[in-house]
Amino acid sequence: LVDGSVLLGDGDDSFYNGSDGIVRLEDAVVDMGLANYYGNRFDNYGVVRVRGSSHIDMGSGFLLVPSANPYAFYNYGAIDFQDGAADDILYITGDFAGDGDINVDVSGLDGLSDVLYIDGSVVSGTAGVINVDLLDLPAVLDEVTSRGGDLYPIPCRLLLAPYSEVRCWAIRSPDGALIEFMQAA
Repeated sequence: LVDGSVLLGDGDDSFYNGSDGIVRLEDAVVDMGLANYYGNRFDNYGVVRVRGSSHIDMGSGFLLVPSANPYAFYNYGAIDFQDGAADDILYITGDFAGDGDINVDVSGLDGLSDVLYIDGSVVSGTAGVINVDLLDLPAVLDEVTSRGGDLYPIPCRLLLAPYSEVRCWAIRSPDGALIEFMQAA
């Protein structure tokens, strides 16, 4: 468990968050400092939990190019913003890669969400799952149906083994595409 800011200083640094690890960032900074010859590495196989406004600097230092560090922030675990409020933000200065999850809160009615902001590039081949907790779900469903939208099927509950029961439904977009939703019941 790492809780709070981490200042590593200049030089080639490596930060490894293992599969059972948790890095809690609440208005915190991980500053890897200016990289030397090999570069700075941040490999996340566990959970980076974000609250408030936090920043991970992969080592841009005083250079003008955010991705001057040769390694990206690698997310193979989860970046978790979910806390019941759509008001958290994580800035990553440097490139981003991996196939891990990104868990966010979204308020459809207020047009708000948690934010992952990458000041760099997303590396080719990066693919992950964005898990959305739609905070105002009943109100959103009411809004969709009050505007003449149809739910396909009528919201129902399913057992999604081996996880848990989920509430599922879908809506049809104006161009006819079916958009499916699932939420923990």
